Amino acid sequence: MSEKSYQLKKGVRPSEAKAFVEASAEELRLLLVLTEAEDGLPLSALATAAALSPEEATEAISFWRGAGLVKIAGAAKRSADAPKDEPASQKKKPVLQDERVPSYSIGHIADVTKEEALASFFSACEQIHGKELNETDISILLWMHEELALECEYILILLAYCEANGRKPLRYTQKVAHSLFDKDIVTVRDLTAYIERKNKMRSREASLRAMFGIGERKLTAKEEDCFLRWCSEYNYGDDIIGYAYDITVNATGKAAVAYADKIISDWNAAGCKTIADAERLVEEKRQARGAKGKGKTPSAAAKEESLAMQSFDVDDFFAHALERSYTPVGDKEKQDTKK
Repeated sequence: MSEKSYQLKKGVRPSEAKAFVEASAEELRLLLVLTEAEDGLPLSALATAAALSPEEATEAISFWRGAGLVKIAGAAKRSADAPKDEPASQKKKPVLQDERVPSYSIGHIADVTKEEALASFFSACEQIHGKELNETDISILLWMHEELALECEYILILLAYCEANGRKPLRYTQKVAHSLFDKDIVTVRDLTAYIERKNKMRSREASLRAMFGIGERKLTAKEEDCFLRWCSEYNYGDDIIGYAYDITVNATGKAAVAYADKIISDWNAAGCKTIADAERLVEEKRQARGAKGKGKTPSAAAKEESLAMQSFDVDDFFAHALERSYTPVGDKEKQDTKK
């Protein structure tokens, strides 16, 4: 990952003027260097040009970002006249390489909270959050709005979603916002669609947990991603997922979500919509393997059938890796004895 660059924001507010008085000699030197760099400079170059140590340069950048005068280069906000639901192929995603929230100065926070548009935004956030926002809360909201370039409406929807799911701290909302940003879910339309998919999966989560014996523990990112696709993207019911579960357990001896996902994804790619479609596809593949096995001894044909079911059209490397992963300890000892 390339080193992030910093540049000056346009215009100076009263709070920023106060910062000039409070700034140290090191901080002023770094700012002077930035005034000559229209496109921004990476931290290492700023430190060298201002004759500062990396630590001093980092502190100086933090001071000026907190004062609202410096930003990460490329993290400009969307234009006010840009359509809210701009197609993903046309929108310009800001460049973000740091999820840490800068320490905004008290003066800067005071100024932005007085702006009419942002004042109503913070007021709405307080209503959703259920309590008065402190400086840390406001800094997080500013970070999402300025650094991630997320619209106020987007942040309010996300905040309401997190609150409804019992996630009260704004630090959690911050992490979710950064995760969604990485997935390029950055418009109100994209966020709304994402929440609809999540809610649909949540309504099915209990039955899927029971099917795969997951219990009450938190789902892994991989498990949640699989469940989300099965329920919301593929629109598969418990019957067809249960069929994939049976094949998985018969082939591996385990209720492996990743293995079942390979089967279910293959069915979706083949156009299967119902369990009858999946059964037909499995039978067609079984007959095709049977035709290839004509003339072979019964034991060889049975072995080939077993291996074919285990791989389920996965490449040889992946199939053998799965076979090794899911072979019971006792069976491995027998195999070792045979060797």
